[in-house]
Amino acid sequence: MDGLPAWADVIIVGAGPTGLVLACELQRRNVDYLLLDREEYCVTSSRALGVQARSIEIFEDLGVVEEALANGVQMHGERLFVDGAVAVDWDFDKCDSPYAYPLILEQSETERILFTRLLELGGKDCIKRPVEVKKIHIGRLPDEGVSVMVEALPGTKEVDDDQVETHVPPEEFVPPSKTIRGRYIVGCDGARSIVRKACGIPFPGSTLPNEFIVADVRIKWGVPNEVNKFNLMSANGRMICCLPLTKNRWRLITIRRTGVSDGEIVLDPSYYTKAPTREELQTLVQKVVPGSLIDEVLWGSCYSINSRCAAAFKHHNAFIAGDAAHIHPPLGHQGMNVGIQDAHNLGWKLALVVNGGAMSSLLDTYDQERRPVGESIVYYTSVGYKELIEAKGWVKWSMKNVLPMVFSINAVNRALSHSMSMTSIRYPPSLDETLVGRSHIPGAIQPGQRAPDAYLGMINEKRGTEFVRLHQLLATPHSSLLLLVRVPMTGESEQKGFIGWLGEMLGAHQARKDPGVARALESAVHLSADVSRRTGVPSRSPHTGTRLLLIFTAGKASIVPSVTRRKDGMEGGSLLHMLQNVHQHFARSIGLSREDLLIAWDVDGEVVKNYKLATQLDPFDHSGAFVSIRPDGYVSHHGLMDDHEATDSYIAALDKLF
Repeated sequence: MDGLPAWADVIIVGAGPTGLVLACELQRRNVDYLLLDREEYCVTSSRALGVQARSIEIFEDLGVVEEALANGVQMHGERLFVDGAVAVDWDFDKCDSPYAYPLILEQSETERILFTRLLELGGKDCIKRPVEVKKIHIGRLPDEGVSVMVEALPGTKEVDDDQVETHVPPEEFVPPSKTIRGRYIVGCDGARSIVRKACGIPFPGSTLPNEFIVADVRIKWGVPNEVNKFNLMSANGRMICCLPLTKNRWRLITIRRTGVSDGEIVLDPSYYTKAPTREELQTLVQKVVPGSLIDEVLWGSCYSINSRCAAAFKHHNAFIAGDAAHIHPPLGHQGMNVGIQDAHNLGWKLALVVNGGAMSSLLDTYDQERRPVGESIVYYTSVGYKELIEAKGWVKWSMKNVLPMVFSINAVNRALSHSMSMTSIRYPPSLDETLVGRSHIPGAIQPGQRAPDAYLGMINEKRGTEFVRLHQLLATPHSSLLLLVRVPMTGESEQKGFIGWLGEMLGAHQARKDPGVARALESAVHLSADVSRRTGVPSRSPHTGTRLLLIFTAGKASIVPSVTRRKDGMEGGSLLHMLQNVHQHFARSIGLSREDLLIAWDVDGEVVKNYKLATQLDPFDHSGAFVSIRPDGYVSHHGLMDDHEATDSYIAALDKLF
């Protein structure tokens, strides 16, 4: 226990996917934190599998998306078999994301990838395991903080001078204890959360008198071995879900009837049920798929079927996330994803309060934003679930005769696929409009919605044009401010094409030619100055800085002008002169370094299209717009450049926040 510090600003209990994402978020923002877990190592079994598009985008933000994609398999759909025959063969509709389909990634791999990333970020000394939290005290006021008493568990690692790990035998082990104090505690410790119980937060809902059996097996049967589709099979009042993980290894999920439906019992840490045997699994599978033969059970576990959402996700200086806050049936493969997104929402807010000087009231928005999401997912995954897994009478008839017609409707497929991807989650306006403001551009992407991706040409004076996606540029610990300027194309301007126009964009001559564009650019400079004075810029304010991204758009697909200086001073030289002009103008007004201002071209018109600004922007009237994007990738505020009510509302929100 000597390695445990006496203080950490944030104490995280639980090092599953939710806790690891939160730790990565805090680590890359240089927050003093401690990650505690009672298990000595990350899980080695597969457990949760589905990673939805929104969570894959978070992996991109954390810098692990390539490894996740390399170790996972895209899931393109699901099949429903009733009495041995296919009733529904569902192909997912592509969602609005560069990661159009869910990913099958075993939880063991997810944890390994996140744990490795945490070590790469420098978090080795912040992880303490195996330890058990024995007692928690939570202060009511922000300056009262929290305290946690922990005990070391048998197997605590000791490393000698030769870097050889030894372990204390359990029979010789006397558990030392230590009290750690901090500002905040976050319970990522599962459905039986000790943090939630210490807070006294109710966990209302229901428990079915069944439990899931989850196992990885080697099996001989006639189920199609297609790795890109999940299978649901119903027969004789039983249901099995299955997915081939490799050529001869399958994940099975089925039901064991227990008769225990008391949540106080099944959520008690002492409650235990036996792992499934090969004989038990063989009997259950035979009832659904006769003739099947299980050769080997590689791993198996059981857990109760609950539909519960905590009455609050925040209690004074404590928070809960993941299964500690919500548990539900596995329809739609949502469970682990909700926890990952809880952590992504909370991490940057904790960092702003701890290191960035933001008001502690900012943390109240975690409950305001994430609890409605948890409640909604618990509700929609639980309605009719008991009837579904038993599949008798009218339910069975509907599965055979109604569901095939429903899933054949394109609009239904699109809505279900997009809902499952979790890219359509929208946060409500903040009570004081700090994190989610009011709408100022009807019909556009609204505050509280996820910021869409777009294809951009990054314009650089030395390297020319580099093509990137907007989400790649947003993958930083900072907020971002998009400044959109609509430029005229040939035939729209009094000058000969937009290349000629670019050269003197900031000059008085051009202001007479295309005053709307000139005003938009001047407004962008002034807004950037106002924002930078309050939040700083990343090069000078690493905890709170706002990145500025100036995007020129022709409103549709267009060729990016060359940046290379030409000897005759024609087109390339004009754009180079424009870039120099823009950087000088921003530097004079704000004092920006060149890395704090990125300049891009809307290559395919996707910024205008995806942010739904096509009808609002034109090069002569409303030539500019701004979109403020939070560190978690959601729009906070937006408006047209010449809409003073929109810009004033945005600046007022920053004043309240800091």
